[in-house]
Amino acid sequence: MAKNFKNYSPLRIAITCALILGLLNFLSILYFDYPVLHASLYSLALTIVSFGLFFYVIQIYIYDKIKFIYSAIHKIKSQSPDKIVSKHTLKSNPLEQMEREVKEWESNNKIDAAEAQKKEAFQKEFLGNVAHELKTPITNIQGYVHTLIDGALYDKTVNEKFLLKASKSADRLQYLVEELLTINRFEHGTLKLNKTKFDIKELCEDVVEILEDKGTKHNTNLRFNKKGDKPIFVLADKQLIHQVLTNLIVNGIKYNKPEGFIKVEIKQFDQKVIVSIIDNGLGIGEKDIPRLFERFYRVDQSRARALGGTGLGLAIVKHILNAHEQTISVNSELNAGSTFSFSLETTK
Repeated sequence: MAKNFKNYSPLRIAITCALILGLLNFLSILYFDYPVLHASLYSLALTIVSFGLFFYVIQIYIYDKIKFIYSAIHKIKSQSPDKIVSKHTLKSNPLEQMEREVKEWESNNKIDAAEAQKKEAFQKEFLGNVAHELKTPITNIQGYVHTLIDGALYDKTVNEKFLLKASKSADRLQYLVEELLTINRFEHGTLKLNKTKFDIKELCEDVVEILEDKGTKHNTNLRFNKKGDKPIFVLADKQLIHQVLTNLIVNGIKYNKPEGFIKVEIKQFDQKVIVSIIDNGLGIGEKDIPRLFERFYRVDQSRARALGGTGLGLAIVKHILNAHEQTISVNSELNAGSTFSFSLETTK
């Protein structure tokens, strides 16, 4: 009964209350032996007057205020005040509708607040990481330059050595800024793809050959399972896919074991090709995998910095493949190795 009453319109509530009041008045008058006609007239008059009062109070002081609050909620939610009244009007059950809207609004606000906190935390972490990464080469350059200014410039035993070190730090600084700009262009959609038809097998072979010396220096064997001479043509930005392969293989070299290996494999399907970079290195913990493609996230901070990593390589890989509307997956086990696999669209 109470639930149904809550769903009544203002008119229906006013009629119901007036009738109940009129009936009670009629019964009370009859109890004191008043004539039935008099009792009926008094009760009818009271019912009409009470109906007017009830309807006025409910409509003006309650229902209209509910409509105002309801419209205000939708103004905040939609940010389009001119369309609120025409598109969002209260139905015959205003209290239930208001209750539902407020609960929904509260729930959405909690979700939005949680997302905002998450984004704020991510931005703080990102800014902290950027500052830390920029600080190291800048500090190095300052140290070398100030030392040279203070007199070492004229010392032939150290001046060239310090200039070379300052140059390396400047190169690292430039590389870091360029990678940040690359990610920024991807995130804002300003970096356009130059898709062409090329042989992915040939590209893999070229990248492995280029990085072979780097692998040898780190005691890591690089190999490519070509599986026949028949080409596999893909439609993609060749330069960017070259960067994807380079970043993944270099990452595998950094986190490999002595006498380790990195193997590149290709599997062809109907309209897709899957390129896998497999290593038997240190592996990645399960808790680290979800954050692996975040900017500046490193599984092994000290080792990556010692080897000159910026922590942006995998983030760039993810952005490049997203721009191609392709995917990348990671399978890894600690102390057993990792497999990074990404897809590309094939073409004839």
